[in-house]
Amino acid sequence: MDSVPFAFCMDLMGHLNLDWGKYEKLANVLTGRWKAAANSFAENVHDLELRCKVEEGEWSYIVLADSRSGDKPFDEIVALNDRFIRCKYISIDILYEVVDLRPKEEILAQVIPFMAQHLRRSSGIYFRNTPSDLSEEEAGMLFGSLLVSHGFGLRDFGTLCLPYYGPESESFLNSLLDRGCSLQTLCLDTSWPDSQAVEDIIVELFTPRPKISLIIYPNGDKRNYILSAKIFEAIVNAWNKAENLSSLNVYGPWHAGSEEVLFVPVPPSVTRKLLKAQEENKSFTVWSKENGSTLSCTIDYTEHKIQFRSPPDDRFNDPDNLTILVSLPDIRIPYEV
Repeated sequence: MDSVPFAFCMDLMGHLNLDWGKYEKLANVLTGRWKAAANSFAENVHDLELRCKVEEGEWSYIVLADSRSGDKPFDEIVALNDRFIRCKYISIDILYEVVDLRPKEEILAQVIPFMAQHLRRSSGIYFRNTPSDLSEEEAGMLFGSLLVSHGFGLRDFGTLCLPYYGPESESFLNSLLDRGCSLQTLCLDTSWPDSQAVEDIIVELFTPRPKISLIIYPNGDKRNYILSAKIFEAIVNAWNKAENLSSLNVYGPWHAGSEEVLFVPVPPSVTRKLLKAQEENKSFTVWSKENGSTLSCTIDYTEHKIQFRSPPDDRFNDPDNLTILVSLPDIRIPYEV
């Protein structure tokens, strides 16, 4: 085991993406070069958070570190070994306290690109400013700063929360997907328009992969119907084609019935049934494959929401639920494998 090159041990330890305490525990049970590599990460890893604030044309930021290593000024962070720098999240939020007003050019050209290249699979980018707090021009500058970061979008990261700041939001999300970024979770809200362009972007999100999540939050009185039959079909296809699916979750407001769900073509070797709960104002559509994989769609007519899940909503197994004979045609089309 000690014949393995130390560089390989370090690379593998980095891919584990553990916090410093778990590296420390790992070092206690390893020996030789593996122990040295685990100790190196336990002693040197830095988990960082970038918080930016844009308010009335003034820009500020702070980089927070874990309690063990303590906060550091940006020039000290840049001097650290890249191997041990990990950005947990980048957040833009008007509610942050002003810590240090800086020229926006510094934040856009140096701070954001540097932190973005240290995002991990579990990291997130959160735009929390409402469109009234952040102009389309300011949002475009932030998007551009992320996109010029070395490798941004070519490596996967966990979560993107993105309000609609105008066409710049569409262009940013489209650029990410064009670069092959496999977002695990995309959070939008109902301020996004129910346009053909937005529908096409969301459909592209559902390329078959192990974990997919789309969350659409209500946004005040804006009730755009972002979800559509075309998106529902993309969801079913992603579930059906994924080879090692660990989870699929789609959630959003819904003010219609189950017709658009039932018009989705049923793939070959897949069965579908519609259930209705006896005591709840809900319906469940369930797709099942021969290998046992199941996808459920729950529509709550009281709370006006819809959710697709795999593994499925456990409530569809309730014996009190009734199978409904559907009058809509069971449409089947030639299906790409």
